[in-house]
Amino acid sequence: MGPDAPVEWHIADLAEPLAFLPDGSIDVVVAPLVLHYLRDWTVPLSEFHRVLVGGGSLVASVHHPFLDYVTSGSENYFALESYSETWNKRGASATMTFWRRPLQMVISSVLQAGFRLDALSEPMPLPEVEQLYPIDWKALTTRPWFLFLRATK
Repeated sequence: MGPDAPVEWHIADLAEPLAFLPDGSIDVVVAPLVLHYLRDWTVPLSEFHRVLVGGGSLVASVHHPFLDYVTSGSENYFALESYSETWNKRGASATMTFWRRPLQMVISSVLQAGFRLDALSEPMPLPEVEQLYPIDWKALTTRPWFLFLRATK
């Protein structure tokens, strides 16, 4: 496929099979800040595994389990629980609901879907961010915000 090849778009419910994708048809699945909106990761992770070629990769990011635990006000870090936040930006508001789970559940879900976990990262901002956004830099370097992972079929 060249740069002028048409792009095929699909809107899908990740709680359902990705029937429009054949087995072993994808090299890389990228799921940035997606999975923490889902209560059950069984179907999406199984489907990601199914559609990947042998040796294909899943690259995903989620809210860090510890941040969600603190933000949610939960009394039990080890529970699978939903919590909501209301975001107010530019005069509009939206309530977002997330599913928080402990780190053990994140990792075991990936492994149970048949993946090999290759990398797990708690990313930090680049040093130059401190000069540009000192308040954000301090927040991002003193507690975990995100969890990145790479897994292979």
